[in-house]
This record gives sequence, C-alpha cells and structure tokens, in this order.
Amino acid sequence: MNKPEYGPAGAEFYESVVKEFDLSPSEEAALDNAAHVLDYLDELHRGVDEHGVITPSGRPSPLLAEIRQQEAILVRLLGLLALPSGGDEDDNEATASSGVSRAARAAARARWQKARGRY
Repeated sequence: MNKPEYGPAGAEFYESVVKEFDLSPSEEAALDNAAHVLDYLDELHRGVDEHGVITPSGRPSPLLAEIRQQEAILVRLLGLLALPSGGDEDDNEATASSGVSRAARAAARARWQKARGRY
C-alpha cells in the first residue's frame, strides 16, 4: 500500500501500525481512515484551544460535538483493525478490544508528543 499523506498524528499512527503488522485490504482501509480521523481530531482540538469551549453567545462550541463524533468513529475504526495487544497473548487469541486499546494508546501517545512539541 502506498503511504497516503497524513498530518503528524496520522502519520505516526500509520507508520507504527504498518511497521509492525501485515494488514488485510479491509484493515488497510480502516487504518487509512483512522489516520485521517486522528489528523482531523488534531485540527478540531486546535480550534477548541484557539476559540475555547464556550462561544461568545455562551453556548458550547459546536467543535465539541464534532470531536465526540469523530472519537466515536475512531473507536469503530480501531476495532476493525483488531490489532493484537502484544505481551504473552497468542496473536490468534487477540480480541478487537485489545486492538482498540493498543491503537488508542498509540493515538494518545501521538497527541501527547505533539502537545509537548516533539514533532
């Protein structure tokens, strides 16, 4: 699979997964979408950081609803990847939830590194 263009969070996540796992075509599609969602979430979080969680009219920022929706999409995409959790588990016994946990940790690590200016 040719590497699509991603932002920092998406690129790091994409690279960490393809470096370690052989993916089926459907998993490659889920990975591509997940990487794009991570980048989109970064943009949304920057918008909240810039404009705040409350609009000038006193209402919650519409970005918050979009963040929740994108996070829900990300969880579903990560579940489709069903990556093994590592450790002592046999790869054949890995569950989707362990894949979500591993992918979620990678996504969180990418966000924290970005927040700390490590990109």
